[in-house]
Amino acid sequence: MISALLIRRFWIIKNRLFTTLGLLLILPIFLNVVINLPFKRLVVNPLWNIPHEQWIYPGLTIIAVIMMMIPSVYRDLFDLRIHKKLLPSLALTPMSKSLYLYYFLITVLIETIVYTALVMAVYSVLIAPGFSLLDYLIMFPFFILFIALSANILITLSLVVDKTTLYNLLMLIFFLFIVFASGTVIEFEYFPEIIGNIFRYLPTGQIMQSLRMAMFSGVVNWLIFFSALVTIILWTYLNGLLFKKRLTK
Repeated sequence: MISALLIRRFWIIKNRLFTTLGLLLILPIFLNVVINLPFKRLVVNPLWNIPHEQWIYPGLTIIAVIMMMIPSVYRDLFDLRIHKKLLPSLALTPMSKSLYLYYFLITVLIETIVYTALVMAVYSVLIAPGFSLLDYLIMFPFFILFIALSANILITLSLVVDKTTLYNLLMLIFFLFIVFASGTVIEFEYFPEIIGNIFRYLPTGQIMQSLRMAMFSGVVNWLIFFSALVTIILWTYLNGLLFKKRLTK
């Protein structure tokens, strides 16, 4: 089943190859202009005492990849569902509906891994952070964790919400949260203490803090890493149950 989903994604991307490649080039440039350059002037003394380019590189990469991922989840689990093009056909298949969702998530992650590698290459040219190969290898697992967590959030919203207007509003809130409240762009120390602590201890904040700790301090917090992994696995399981329930309606 997963091979069929991968082949389907391949043909969709192939039919929109120039559009996809264009977005992979234009989106990082756009985010660099509207996020990186202004914040570089605003943040004079970074709290981590490291170059701004190195600090913001992981966050910009994550934001760009998540923006590329949203259409895949929207199309398959929201648009096709509310127009009753997805669920009726799946309801007739003998395959476990929860298993289908697991395969769908794996397919999305494989797709975003390719996007992540390409976006990292573009930002390495645009920002020139001066990372070593080891730095890139350290970042990659944390990127996958953050993207998998975000994919689960998107899947939950796509299965729960039935109104397009509400869905679009929630997508906007989700995007603003990723940009401003997850540690990708703004350090938690710049928020009021209570709000900063709330954002810091959310799974997204924990992953970003662990990523930068591993990169700039050489310390990997395995407890946070595996806690995030367990959270993703449990959330995927709950999404599978939710998906199955939606099929029975």
